[in-house]
Amino acid sequence: MRKNNSHIYKPKITHIAEAYGGGVFAVIADIINRTRENFDITVLYGRRYSTPDKFERYFTGDVRFVGIENFTREISIKKDIKALLEIKARLKEIQPDIIHLHSSKAGALGRFASGAIGRVIYSPHGYAFLDTETGALKRCLYKAVEKISALRNSVVVACSEGEYREAVKLSPEVRLIRNGIDIRRLGAEVKCLPDRPFNPACVKFCTCGRITAQKNPSCFNMIAENFPNYQFTWIGDGELRGLLTAPNIRITGWQSREGALECMNDHDVFLLPSFFEGLPIALLEAMFLKKLCIASDTIGTNDVIINLENGYLCRGIDSYLDAIRHILGGSDAERIRVRAHDSVTKNFNGAIMAESYCNLYEELMLGSGEPLFTYGLGSSI
Repeated sequence: MRKNNSHIYKPKITHIAEAYGGGVFAVIADIINRTRENFDITVLYGRRYSTPDKFERYFTGDVRFVGIENFTREISIKKDIKALLEIKARLKEIQPDIIHLHSSKAGALGRFASGAIGRVIYSPHGYAFLDTETGALKRCLYKAVEKISALRNSVVVACSEGEYREAVKLSPEVRLIRNGIDIRRLGAEVKCLPDRPFNPACVKFCTCGRITAQKNPSCFNMIAENFPNYQFTWIGDGELRGLLTAPNIRITGWQSREGALECMNDHDVFLLPSFFEGLPIALLEAMFLKKLCIASDTIGTNDVIINLENGYLCRGIDSYLDAIRHILGGSDAERIRVRAHDSVTKNFNGAIMAESYCNLYEELMLGSGEPLFTYGLGSSI
């Protein structure tokens, strides 16, 4: 770092996120908590149903939070223009050195609002145009927005190998930094929870997230209907909860992080039949908790799961049913559970993710002519 008169100067980083909930929230919190000592951090955010209550308590250190009133999930020309102007005004006030954008809406508006202020990083966390359940016209629109936004000077950071392969088709400068979870914190939290040994005679199934088309609730419901004697739980809520009609499905509603983790720990199998993902944090957490994970064979999930090694990858309802029958047989469940835990611990550690982002921040600062900053992450990792 450099001294500015009599005090130490910290580079300013502004994170911008419309999708401020779920896995995106977890990633932002982990990055900030691990880098807070080295940067002056501000978060411009939109509020969703999945945004945790009193979310500020998940952050340590001096972080400023500024709500963007007109952030909306869907495309709305009127509100999007207002949100763009809000962001532009805030960035002009803050004058950040680095602007880090998270998810599609913030990625588009933030790149146009930034102008000549700071260097820009964009983390898609799952491209919306990959959702095969979205209409073709809307998917083309989403992809066009990504291509136009990519004309603005920015670095795109993919969170999985699959997302990286899509990103290089759209943007000239792309990096790969895999999503990770806070292994140390999660390990401490798990110690406070009762151990649930796997018993094929009383298996319980769950998933976690917002009940939207992306998460394929119809498939989850169909699976539950095929196993009426087993309990299925959707940890979360959302606009498509009406599709979960099977009598053996329980919807918890939105939970605190602690509540969601406790509920996940009380189940044996984690189901993720999504149409697309970035690199799902809930899946990483479930694998760390040694849950048997069954997921769709798509971008984001197949970058984490190796079929029949550390989980199960499926295409179509029949393959989900076959995977569950295999699990209920109980033959190699323990081996897969252990390998799931080990693979996440080794390959998807939040400490590595945060260090990679710090290195990128420093590289961009150097590229803009700023002097070298030495980032001693130390105990924050």
